Amino acid sequence: MRISVGLSKKLIDKCAEISVETGGLLGGRNGTVTHCFFDINEASSQCAYCIDAKKLNSVIEEWNKAGIDIMGIFHKHNSMHELSSADIEYINSFMNTNPEVTEFFFPVIVSEKLFPYKAYREGDRLIIIPEDVEII
Repeated sequence: MRISVGLSKKLIDKCAEISVETGGLLGGRNGTVTHCFFDINEASSQCAYCIDAKKLNSVIEEWNKAGIDIMGIFHKHNSMHELSSADIEYINSFMNTNPEVTEFFFPVIVSEKLFPYKAYREGDRLIIIPEDVEII
């Protein structure tokens, strides 16, 4: 996952300010993450990020009009850097609902560090693997 140093810092700093789990969208162009949108949702808690699908869908529509590709969904964990079973269930649901998406990033932010994961298709199988981050 390629991301600018400024955007990486913004994600980490903003997540550090928020006590509950939070997350949002990643967008970009030409394979580089250049945009983010924070989904600060009152329904989120210390141990669960609740996506506001209506809000995120409107951002996706705006980004599509501006030529910004949706590249992933990030979220904060308060302790573990691995994906939870709920995260994996969401990734499977998202990828199955959006068959046109062939690759999608799901970075987890913990203690001011970014732990990216990538989901992609290999035939009929969905693969989820840790991904290297390239700060540019």
